[in-house]
Amino acid sequence: MNIGAVIRTNRKRLGLTQEQVASRLGVTAPAVNKWERGAALPDIALLGPIARLLGVSLEELLSFREELTEEELADLIGQADRRFSDGPYEEAFAWVRDTLVQWPNCGKLTMHLVQMADSWARMEELPPDGERDRFITDRYVRLLDSGEEDLRRSAAEALVSLHLWRKQYGSAEAFLQRFSKYDPLGKLLRGRVQDESGRREEALRTYEELLFQGCNGLTMVLQEMQVSALRSGDRAQARMLAEKQGALAAAFDMGKYAELSPWLEPALAEGDADGLLALLEKLLEAADTLGAFADSPLYAHMTFKPRDPALAGMARRAVLDVGQEAAVLRDDPRWAALRARWEEEKDAG
Repeated sequence: MNIGAVIRTNRKRLGLTQEQVASRLGVTAPAVNKWERGAALPDIALLGPIARLLGVSLEELLSFREELTEEELADLIGQADRRFSDGPYEEAFAWVRDTLVQWPNCGKLTMHLVQMADSWARMEELPPDGERDRFITDRYVRLLDSGEEDLRRSAAEALVSLHLWRKQYGSAEAFLQRFSKYDPLGKLLRGRVQDESGRREEALRTYEELLFQGCNGLTMVLQEMQVSALRSGDRAQARMLAEKQGALAAAFDMGKYAELSPWLEPALAEGDADGLLALLEKLLEAADTLGAFADSPLYAHMTFKPRDPALAGMARRAVLDVGQEAAVLRDDPRWAALRARWEEEKDAG
């Protein structure tokens, strides 16, 4: 990272515009723009004022090397681990600060060392220390603007955890905004914040939503894997995946229909009339369990739309259509009788 990138990163971290930086330094906004683009360098007399304005050391401002090799990174992390494990916390922490002054723009090193300093302070139950706490928080906050998504996400998680530990629930909740509403980790952390701040009902609803969404997500993945297995002709793999889907549906109270339906495609592929006929009959009988999760105590704090009375009928219609199109059942009188019985029940209903 060159000096222009250091200026740009820290200016944005502080929420300053180029015009504001220029005004405080007594230069023009185009000059700041040139620094940040690498088209020009600041006058040497401005380095101290720039560093003070941005809240960085001169070493940080002038750091031109951003990353370490994997070997260098591992060596520094190992040194930090030994210092925290074998010596006084204060000496290890001072070493971390000095090391990050030398490598201020290496996000991976910053994350590892700050997490280590944070974790050891908690494990040793050290009393609050303004300077130490500000340093740890500030380094995490800087990583929120990292160019690497993994570092941004890890920093947000660390900040939520840190403020929960400090019982600063409002601050913890504010950092949750860094997560997409679809991010499972963000949702899990939201539940933790709600629970620890005394909002247990909200926390339970958040956890239940995460369970429900997780089940649906895993089901879709297993379905895609099953489709791939059948496409390649691997029927044994398809059956195994059907078994996994059924077990998942049972574990998450999705209803009997959801437990049975993953077996339909493997049964069609295998062309076993007896097995397919038995499965279709079970599916027709289980159609009323669609949406059964709404009655499960596992989702007691969630609100679902009222079940559509027509849903079971639509599912039965789809099952009957599958059976009608299955070549293996085309001339089977058992299928004709089963279909006629359910058609009669549908008409009677």
